[in-house]
Amino acid sequence: MRPLSATIDRRDRLLLALIFVLALIIRIGFALAMPYDSGDWVLYRNVAENIYRGCGVAVTIPGVGDCVPHFGGNQLPLFPAFAAAVWHLSGHSNVAILLVQSLLSAASIAYLTYAVRRTFTRPAALLAGVLLACSPVGAIYAGNLETELLTLAATNWVLAELLLSIEVGRLRTWPLALALTVAVWLRMDSVLLLAPVALVAYAIGPKPRLRRAITSWGVVTAIVAASCLAWSARNVAVGLPALPRPWVKTDGTYLARGYTDWVTTWVVGQQERGDALYYDPRDTRHFRLPDHAYSSPEEHAEVDRLLAITRATPGTTIPPLAAAGFEHLARVREAGLDPVDRVRRFAARTRALSARWFWPFAQGVGDGRDRVSVTDLYRFALTLAVLLAAAIGSRRTRLFAAASVLYASARVIFFAAGANTELRYLVELSPFFELTAALIAAELLARLALPRSNLARGAATT
Repeated sequence: MRPLSATIDRRDRLLLALIFVLALIIRIGFALAMPYDSGDWVLYRNVAENIYRGCGVAVTIPGVGDCVPHFGGNQLPLFPAFAAAVWHLSGHSNVAILLVQSLLSAASIAYLTYAVRRTFTRPAALLAGVLLACSPVGAIYAGNLETELLTLAATNWVLAELLLSIEVGRLRTWPLALALTVAVWLRMDSVLLLAPVALVAYAIGPKPRLRRAITSWGVVTAIVAASCLAWSARNVAVGLPALPRPWVKTDGTYLARGYTDWVTTWVVGQQERGDALYYDPRDTRHFRLPDHAYSSPEEHAEVDRLLAITRATPGTTIPPLAAAGFEHLARVREAGLDPVDRVRRFAARTRALSARWFWPFAQGVGDGRDRVSVTDLYRFALTLAVLLAAAIGSRRTRLFAAASVLYASARVIFFAAGANTELRYLVELSPFFELTAALIAAELLARLALPRSNLARGAATT
């Protein structure tokens, strides 16, 4: 496929408008039909309320006690700040948050479609726009008061800047860095986008490629890091650690480090992770431990003793004595694992995270489901398309197939290593996979059309 000139004609503008409207209608439909305001929103809401009330970035329950500064909740504070800004303009409406994030999501899809049109062909842009707009993986998050939909929008933005960088033959430093900064401030794990950015920088850079790629990638990385370092300086200035502390609860307190260390020695699937890390061990409807959590009857008895201490202590926090006991169990458990055990544990977590992408009929992956969904089949089809693109696609299509595989590998390894096996942590793969699927589909359609065109020309000359 040849790169397009900078001109976008009337048909292209109509295409972009239709894609925007389609994406917006679908997302508003999900936002109104399937609103969701639980889960992490409880913590985001507290931070947003504090910002809205003029308290600043804090996780303390609004209106209760002093306003204590915080890093931002369980992420950097862009999403709570966004929610507070929408509240300010809408009279504190949660529905307005859903509608505005749907609008931004649709705009990002239209912009990515525009970038595809600039770099590839109109059929490729049409297919990419329709896939992104109708994506069952991404659109369903339009009803969630969480970071996913806006993070997907930022990922679309990053992809668009990568496409436009290909057109000009170099990284578009500032636009790309701005898109990455927004993505990272929505979800810190978006820093993994720097992996496919590095790949594209190397692929499109003039020779000597490696040195120029490192330079351009380093500039983008430095710009993204600057805002994060500035926020770390703010944290230190208000008496906080420079880096965030994990496992913050909805009331601003933290899960006991010893207990979380013990859980991460054995936890695998999403469901058991949620059951074990539910913040109140007294609530037996939600808090439970599987049989394989215990390596021996002695460990089982010790865990029961530590939980009994916890349940006898007022409040929802695991007391220091029990936390120290769990920390000891964690050290003993880790010391008893040989390299084969560690590989098996990592492989099990990798399967729990990614099985629905690579084989929709997988059983026992720890997500609490025993049936195949339409979304599972869709993810599997995208994966097959990426593999097909890597095998037979043109040079540029193979580049995005490689970027998709690289980003998928980075996210799976990162989250499996940290025992973060929730399936939603891979939703950011969908724009990469959908873009690649659209590119290879358009390419195959063009190849099929070429013999027919040649046949028609041959008939005309006889």
